[in-house]
Amino acid sequence: MLTIFSKVLVIFLMMAVGYLAQKKTILPEGADDIMNAYVMKLACPCLIISSMATSELRRSAILDTLQVAAGTVVFFIVTLLIAWLFLKAIHYTPKEEWGMMIVAIAFTNTGFMGFPVTKAIFGGYYLFLLVIQNIIFNLYMFILTPMLVHIGEPRRSFNKSYLRSLLQPTTIASFIGLVLFLLQTGLPSMVDEFLGMLGDSTIPVSMVIVGYQLAKRPLRDIITNGKLVAVSLFRMLAIPLLTFLAVNWLPFTAPAKVILLFAACFPTAVIPATIAADEGKDPGSLSSVIALTTAMSLAILPLAAFFLMHWYGI
Repeated sequence: MLTIFSKVLVIFLMMAVGYLAQKKTILPEGADDIMNAYVMKLACPCLIISSMATSELRRSAILDTLQVAAGTVVFFIVTLLIAWLFLKAIHYTPKEEWGMMIVAIAFTNTGFMGFPVTKAIFGGYYLFLLVIQNIIFNLYMFILTPMLVHIGEPRRSFNKSYLRSLLQPTTIASFIGLVLFLLQTGLPSMVDEFLGMLGDSTIPVSMVIVGYQLAKRPLRDIITNGKLVAVSLFRMLAIPLLTFLAVNWLPFTAPAKVILLFAACFPTAVIPATIAADEGKDPGSLSSVIALTTAMSLAILPLAAFFLMHWYGI
């Protein structure tokens, strides 16, 4: 238990550094955009390729991969339906925001935040499985979000630019890593060392960014909006619990179950807010849920990691 919490504590201390850096203006305005570009376009792709290329192809790995892929597809289909039913049950208003709230509940930050946290706590093999989950997640997010945010409005033409958004560096790196994993050719030692060292910077820089961005959000104002708090609590408590009740009894391997369950514990993904704004929607409520769920994850992720490692004997 002490080992798990020490790992998690180190990660969230990095967030504290980012938080203080923003509050004390150690980092200038807009620094998070620059660091985010570094992480998503350079460091994180290196982390993905390095982790996947060095994973050993075993029969269990193939089974884990197939189970994670199948479980992820079902998760998103069911979660979208559950999110709609929840909003209907609490009579969420305004209805024009239903689509964004469905996105907030269904789509989790398993890429930008998930990769470094999973690598730090569970190791490279579990990161590999999360990458498989994230490939499917990206397909869902970039194709469905532009449609979902317009729920309740007249039908609009689909913006094909989001299909091109699938070709982001992390997605390309995921497919390269998957090919290297299947071929089992490995990497030259110098290349492996280079990718590994650059990829390892993903964890500290990502956590500094999260802390920096949290410091810019007016959480005190957000928590006074009861409907947004309800949506955030449902995302961070009910969805992981429902996922556990569904997955725990399946004949899946322990690593597949851990990744499916841990992925459900992450806060709302950040990218949909950008997509919503580009679609002409006001992403204010969605951004508030992102901030609130991210703050909640500071407590939920450590507890979830400890529970999963204890429950499944990792």
